[in-house]
Amino acid sequence: LSDNGRNSSFRVPQVGGPGANAMLMQRGDAAVSLNGQAYIEAVDPRLDYMIVSGRQAPLRVLQAVGPVPNLEGIQLVAQQPLHLNGRLYEVRCSQRYASCLIAALRQPPSIFRSPVLLEFGMFGLLIGLSGGFAASVAIGRSRSLGKQLRVAMRSGQLKVVYQPIVRLSDRRQVGAEALLRWTDPTGKPVSPDAFIATAENEGFIGQVTRFVVTRVLEELHDELRRRPDFQVTVNVAASDILDNAFAPFLSARLQAAGLPPTCIGLELTERTTANSRELGKAIARLREAGHKVYIDDFGTDYSSLSYLSRLRVDAIKINRAFMQALHDQSDQDTIAPQIVAMAEVLGLSMVIEGIEEEQQAAYFLALAPTALAQGWLFSKPVEAGRLFAA
Repeated sequence: LSDNGRNSSFRVPQVGGPGANAMLMQRGDAAVSLNGQAYIEAVDPRLDYMIVSGRQAPLRVLQAVGPVPNLEGIQLVAQQPLHLNGRLYEVRCSQRYASCLIAALRQPPSIFRSPVLLEFGMFGLLIGLSGGFAASVAIGRSRSLGKQLRVAMRSGQLKVVYQPIVRLSDRRQVGAEALLRWTDPTGKPVSPDAFIATAENEGFIGQVTRFVVTRVLEELHDELRRRPDFQVTVNVAASDILDNAFAPFLSARLQAAGLPPTCIGLELTERTTANSRELGKAIARLREAGHKVYIDDFGTDYSSLSYLSRLRVDAIKINRAFMQALHDQSDQDTIAPQIVAMAEVLGLSMVIEGIEEEQQAAYFLALAPTALAQGWLFSKPVEAGRLFAA
């Protein structure tokens, strides 16, 4: 009997189950009976799984349904799938306990309506993985966002649109940012923030980046040959920059399209650059190959002179949040002048994002006369056929 009045009993005979025992928790007039074996017998047979103790070898299997593959020498990383005995296993680990769930589907049909989705929470209480099984619902969905995104890349649901980048001083279009958009089969747009984060978390963001690069060169190669000074920037992740195969991939695609490396710039979000030592070396190699590298959304995370000097990029893109700041406070209160001064000290070019009003354009033109800009004031994102129509 616990201090809060809850009574817990173990190995209580299970009514209706000869020889079966259960754990019974009782408080006041309420009681809950937990029987792990009953759960195992009721669970969807299409799901094989193991509950293991620890994340590094040797792993100890606490509970299992279905065949248990050889786990000798295996180290587990949360959210990182495993290939064992020719099967793909998803891994979900508890944040509170040193235990993980390793699960694989036996058949491709969806188990969205399987009792496993209702029963995992109860089973989690039984074995003490209270934090780990909430995430296990995601691996039981055969049409998860990550799987849908992989299908979308093959089925034509994804498209690239381009937002023009102009020179502030004369409004001349000098480049564009390539933006990935996804409309699902029902015609509903899927948020880029959601599916890009999913690709990063599930470890296939490199495939998404390569998809965008390939599509840009397929759609714009003729126009880019006629405009050698025009540059299209593509968003990349830190893992892309650090991937030794990424630079050769870019080079091969550009050579096949008959284009110089200067026509493709790379935008790296500031939040991915906290570990800058190895990243700085990789950025230097890409710059030597002829690509300009930008820090996107600058001013929101790790902004500092030392961090910029270590990365040695070509330019920064000042976050659109500063546009709202011009509405919410006086020009003298915004830190935009300090960011512009920082860029000038380091010899960095600037792109001002999110300009929607003439007041904003005039403010930054006075502050940084040589800066570039993008925003709805100049153009919304457009498809390839309309990018050079004006």
